[in-house]
Amino acid sequence: MTKKHKNIPIFIPHEGCPNCCVFCSQRKITGVKDTELSLLTELGRCRALIEESLKTIDGTSETEIAFFGGSFTAIDEDRMIALLELGYEYVKNGRVSGIRLSTRPDFIDEHKLNILKQYGVKAVELGVQSMSDEVLMACKRGHKADDSRRSGRMIAEYGFEYVGQMMIGLPESTLETELMTAREIIESGAKCSRIYPTITIEGTELYQMYLDGRYRPLELDEAVERSSRVLELFLENGVKVLRIGLQSSEEMEKNPFYHSAFGELTWNALYYRKMKELLKGIEEKSVVFTVEKTHVSKAVGQKRSNVVRLAQESGKNIKIKGSPFHAAGEVTAEII
Repeated sequence: MTKKHKNIPIFIPHEGCPNCCVFCSQRKITGVKDTELSLLTELGRCRALIEESLKTIDGTSETEIAFFGGSFTAIDEDRMIALLELGYEYVKNGRVSGIRLSTRPDFIDEHKLNILKQYGVKAVELGVQSMSDEVLMACKRGHKADDSRRSGRMIAEYGFEYVGQMMIGLPESTLETELMTAREIIESGAKCSRIYPTITIEGTELYQMYLDGRYRPLELDEAVERSSRVLELFLENGVKVLRIGLQSSEEMEKNPFYHSAFGELTWNALYYRKMKELLKGIEEKSVVFTVEKTHVSKAVGQKRSNVVRLAQESGKNIKIKGSPFHAAGEVTAEII
């Protein structure tokens, strides 16, 4: 039986990032304040968090320490190594299986990757966001698409699990540039990905762009549809999608542009589109769709929305069942 994966997330203050992208408000996204701590205090807090988290995780889970929330390889190198050394203690004694981290494409090189190799790092999550230079420039991202291509390939070639993070609905972005971004993440050797909708957060430059009429946030339905297209592309190419949508926090829940069920809605849209396509040419009145056994609710849709909509559009009796032999996103139809 495949072990469940668990992360012990440790959010690193944002000081490692040299840029302030127009969409970024790290404290409000993560719920963590940018406070300066002495290294000794920070290490103590990290150790306490790891120990407390391990008490709640059973032995059947594969657990990793995850340095998230900032650009880990961009922080001071001595501090980075100290944090890695702390995490590696838990790798060596077998209490966690490895370390993962997130960072920017322009802070990956051979020197940094060699350091990560020494300390049990398994996965490197790269904040690609977009592979369009026009979009990156509009976001004041501070690097180009070539940096993401180079870094992604290096991460994969060094034997790390490369996780490509991308965003939907950025300034100047379109469905076409988002699908192109997903393709390039795939071609660079990514094993996994994360899909984040752009959230307009008060206090960011993007929020001022919105107030000035220079940026139009996507409507929820449009953001969901575009995310579902990207999701489908990743699945078709064997890239596992670890997360769709930002994690919930007190600040996010107050944001009118945030939807806590965004990931679920994206899966709903994917399954609706696939089932609708399979219905074409079927004349029989009753159809049973089969999906991966844990995805039945995703295919059914919130409040049975997919079943109701498909039945109304086709005039057919629609049923959905699960199977352990189907992959995530896979749908087959059976006429009864």
